[in-house]
Amino acid sequence: MLKKPPVSGCRLAHYDGGSSITLSFFNHRTNHHENLELPQRELILRLIKHISEKHFRMIRYFDFLANRAVGVVAY
Repeated sequence: MLKKPPVSGCRLAHYDGGSSITLSFFNHRTNHHENLELPQRELILRLIKHISEKHFRMIRYFDFLANRAVGVVAY
């Protein structure tokens, strides 16, 4: 069970039950809302890229932001 879905339901602009999905998103380069139409297979392949391997250690904080840093040298 996921804490939150990878793609929010409100971002789904159109899904016809077939092979294509239309997502709406905000493009920060152009500062406009845009739609992206993808086949189902392409969307799943893009989402799979963000799944980490089993027992992969994620690093959230490092350097001076890490609370449990041992032997930190002051700059």
